[in-house]
Amino acid sequence: MRIIPFLLVLCLFFGCGLERQKETTNNSASDSSQTTIKYAQKFSITNYTNYKILTVQKGASKQSYALYKRGTNKPDINDSKIIFVQTPVTKAACLSSLYVGFLDRLNETEKIIAIDNIDYIGNKTVIEKVSSGKISQLAIAGKLNEEMTLSVKPELVINYGSGNLQSDRNQKLYDAGIPIVFCLDH
Repeated sequence: MRIIPFLLVLCLFFGCGLERQKETTNNSASDSSQTTIKYAQKFSITNYTNYKILTVQKGASKQSYALYKRGTNKPDINDSKIIFVQTPVTKAACLSSLYVGFLDRLNETEKIIAIDNIDYIGNKTVIEKVSSGKISQLAIAGKLNEEMTLSVKPELVINYGSGNLQSDRNQKLYDAGIPIVFCLDH
């Protein structure tokens, strides 16, 4: 089950570089194409001309992310439930030590600019960067410091969730336009 969050992180950091099955000319559903997924389950990728929609499902809960290339316009999608993410992500905040491990596995630890706290981090590079102040700690006693999170300006926050988007979402970060990816891996 840990493969789903890993694949989600993989798509967010490299997602818009995936090959399309067919070229499209506009953003209508009839001109989209599905990426064929051979082994993984509980997510889908729909390709459009200038972006991709990554949808992750867990039980009755699902969340969609519009992934679009840096330097291009944000897709004109009129759906308040979609989270928009520019790719590739260059600055990420990991709110669980597990996600530090995901990025380490992808050789992307240099993109981590913040973590929840150092207590459960085993990655030596991340520990050194926290000690030198290059990576910020965002949580004290399990409570997220929202002002600190906003000040480090992450392009993406990777967080754990219960599966209920309304109760999982941090409204201040959401209102500030910071995309939050909820990994339902627990």
